[in-house]
Amino acid sequence: LSDKLDSIVKSIRDFAAERFHLKKTVVADNIQQQLSGLQNNSGAILSNVIAHLPVLLINLFLVPLYVFFLLYYRHFFLEFFYKVFYRVERTDIDETLENLNLVIKGYVFGQFLDIIIIGFVNTLTLYFIGISYPIVLGFGIAVLCIIPYLGMVIASIVALLVALLTTTTSWQPLTALAALWIIHIIDSNVVAPYVIGSR
Repeated sequence: LSDKLDSIVKSIRDFAAERFHLKKTVVADNIQQQLSGLQNNSGAILSNVIAHLPVLLINLFLVPLYVFFLLYYRHFFLEFFYKVFYRVERTDIDETLENLNLVIKGYVFGQFLDIIIIGFVNTLTLYFIGISYPIVLGFGIAVLCIIPYLGMVIASIVALLVALLTTTTSWQPLTALAALWIIHIIDSNVVAPYVIGSR
């Protein structure tokens, strides 16, 4: 990674020197200053991450625990609905909750199917472009796309960084980025409405 980063810095320096008619030493000094600033700030970033890590770990532990107890004591919810809607027939409440259950199961299954389809397409695309770790990246991007708006942006940044660090040409990262966005747009407008909406 460090060698790859050095080669990227050198190519930026050469490009800037050639394009803007600057001396390579001036460009190299500016890049070095920016990297030094980034290294100085990395300590503050790291301490910030360490400060927030316990809260993150607690939440990662508590959320599955809450979900477990909500599922384990789900019969209390049924009793709660019986008491709140005491004027409604119990069979109507049971039927409504059963329909709600079917819709939720259909949505979760549809979302899972969408992730499998898009993960497979992403993996094939990244493999043929020549990006390293295509399976991990392909399915990771598909899972991140569950998050509306931000998911694909974060996935794009991760894919671009991996592509920059693991390839030797400039066309591969850009092609991968463009292809992933095209796949995401097709998924959002065609695949997901059909796969998830139909369920």
